Amino acid sequence: MELAGVGIDLGGTSIKMGVVTPEGEVIARNEFATPDGPARPAVAELARQVRQLINSTGLPAERIGSVGVGTPGILDPQKGIVRSASNLVGWVDVPLGDWLADALGRKTKVINDAHAAVMGEIRFGTARGIRDLVLLTLGTGVGGAVVVAGQVVVGNRGLAGELGHMRIEMSRPRPCGCGLFGCLEAYAGAKNILKRMHEALADDIQEISLLKEKSKTAPLTVEDLFWAANEGDGIMLGLVDETALALAAGIANLLHALNPKAVVLAGGVSRSPLLVEKVREYLPDLVLNPAYLEDFRLETSGLGPDAGLLGAAAAAMGLSG
Repeated sequence: MELAGVGIDLGGTSIKMGVVTPEGEVIARNEFATPDGPARPAVAELARQVRQLINSTGLPAERIGSVGVGTPGILDPQKGIVRSASNLVGWVDVPLGDWLADALGRKTKVINDAHAAVMGEIRFGTARGIRDLVLLTLGTGVGGAVVVAGQVVVGNRGLAGELGHMRIEMSRPRPCGCGLFGCLEAYAGAKNILKRMHEALADDIQEISLLKEKSKTAPLTVEDLFWAANEGDGIMLGLVDETALALAAGIANLLHALNPKAVVLAGGVSRSPLLVEKVREYLPDLVLNPAYLEDFRLETSGLGPDAGLLGAAAAAMGLSG
């Protein structure tokens, strides 16, 4: 009998993994920077880290079963192939499932990272008991997952849920890492938020921003943005406003298309109460009718950074909501 499975949240910046019980307890975990360079050695390093994690539990290896991987990008979920991923440079037609299964000697399931996160929320987190919802993952990029009548919508070719690439800006749209322009990700993904921060600081010739000096000596983070905004930095407050408006516009589109009971925000960018409160302020002015907001909930993840790895492990173990 399997006591646990392995869940992996493969991100553009970092990889989180955990050995997870069917009850959602993470009994061992690890996080490390996503390897640069070609996919093959990156996956070999991922497999090495998984073996090391399993060994760290002290459990018999045979009692830890399948491996689930939530990964960004365009997937063939039936074959476990990453077709492309804008935040994983060089990952084109990568047979991630086969490579990991061969390296680990374990059955491996590959799913979209946002689908993994929403499965984690449905099984263990904020979305328990909600049958119609949308999840937006605000990490390096922006991912999404749609749940209708309790089922994750995968679409005709398994490509549903790329909500970060809905177009929200037509006038002077910003470029997105996917190669298109005006996508939600271009405004609300951490990678593009940082680009906008550096642009704003470059224009700050009077050095008004609280981050002007730090930007000269150390890499900036999205956490720096929210700290400065909370301290009253007008330039950073403007960026938070712009990000919140973009998110509110995307959520309004989702409300009009799907009329969900809840939208759950997950990922590092979502952990700013200031940002979430501003999204709530903007939403009423962007929906067609107030009825869309009746009985509607805008929530943040109850699982924090563990949502993806918990959902990936649940998928691997065959657990449903």
